[in-house]
Amino acid sequence: MSAAIRQRLGALTLLSLSVHASSAEFVPEGGVQVADVKVRYHLLKGINLRAQSESGALPKAILDGQNTEVIRPNIPSLPLAGTGVEQTELWEPHCSAPVKVSFFGDYWVPSSSPAADIKKKLFDKMLPLLSWSDFNVVNFEGSITKNNTRAFPKYPYALRQVPESLDWLKKAGVKNFTRANNHSMDFGWSGASDTSLAMQKAGVSFAGLGKDLQAAMKPMWLVKNGLKIAVFSVTTTYPAEAWAGKNKAGVAHPTQPAMQSAIAAAREDADFVVVAFHWGQELSPLVKPHQEQHAKLALAAGADIVVGHHAHLAQKIENERNDGLVVYGLGNFVFASLSRDAKFGLGAHFEFCRGEESSAGAGNHTYRLVLTPLMTYNRITGYQSRPMTRNEFLPFARDYLKKGLFSSNLEFYIPSERRVDAVSEWLRAGPQASKEGRAVN
Repeated sequence: MSAAIRQRLGALTLLSLSVHASSAEFVPEGGVQVADVKVRYHLLKGINLRAQSESGALPKAILDGQNTEVIRPNIPSLPLAGTGVEQTELWEPHCSAPVKVSFFGDYWVPSSSPAADIKKKLFDKMLPLLSWSDFNVVNFEGSITKNNTRAFPKYPYALRQVPESLDWLKKAGVKNFTRANNHSMDFGWSGASDTSLAMQKAGVSFAGLGKDLQAAMKPMWLVKNGLKIAVFSVTTTYPAEAWAGKNKAGVAHPTQPAMQSAIAAAREDADFVVVAFHWGQELSPLVKPHQEQHAKLALAAGADIVVGHHAHLAQKIENERNDGLVVYGLGNFVFASLSRDAKFGLGAHFEFCRGEESSAGAGNHTYRLVLTPLMTYNRITGYQSRPMTRNEFLPFARDYLKKGLFSSNLEFYIPSERRVDAVSEWLRAGPQASKEGRAVN
């Protein structure tokens, strides 16, 4: 192992966390070991994302919401109308021809949910964001199947999707799904296969599930303007019986050799590699040690970006010594539960840009990350997830910054303000949270 790789892995930060009974996780045994691999480096222009080093960057008065400075202009006012068909420009692009990819968290709508009753307008408030992207990637929980036999009856929940889900999602502009999660195999391989067939008929793509581990570890390819992005979907969540094996169908579980081999193979053709993990402790913003360990493995194997979900609310965002970006938890996209804790989700919007060719070979590809804070508290939204207002966002921003979960340099877009800015600027410019904002935190 090279000194550079050893330095990049570093010592793992151990967090003392309670274990949620319904959210058991696989924790790798032993230390982290990776092969000496060549990793491409990509520039995040003007952004230092090391969250923990930024936690004390703002004065206490600002973190406590005592600043009342008037918001300054930031970007030109842009139209917010989105139809899911015509693409919308929400902010000035990072390069002349970016490939725009948005990652969102968990989706689940069963037939019995009130969310299914508002199918014609379920995604209306998300359309401006969805229509901005060339590709929208969502984590699809549960099965579309008529099979009623539960594969894992010892677990309390078996999720079934309303059959029309794929039609609604596709019409809204969501055509790419991650499926390595703790509910894709709730009705066994039969239910998972029925869901795969429904997706194939709908003309949408997915990753994270297959007839064996090698098939389950194959990435989903997002290709536009000659730029190729490989997206892997893996899960560390139980039941372990749902994990694919050498001769066993199931969801992709990131064993070290399988993940290294799959990422290395994709790296040969991909301009960017993204690994989507389903992991962590439900309803906790704190990151568990195994998440950090798996993120380091993925980055060391050659991934550029790691995104995650399962906790149903936003988690930490950081980079690993400039070797790659980790968005540990996106929270929910649209998820038909009434949890009082699942309030703060994220849309992670990436602009991927091609580098200039030179005599030394390909130039550095770059990407920019802009985040949208999402209100996913169904008791307020009526199951229609939407972007947060500034006053809703500020209490969460202060809380996450104080806890070292966010960098003050992360860029957020608030549609109602038609403005992109670093979280530090949102806090400096924002007055103390209104009653509306305090009520949801």
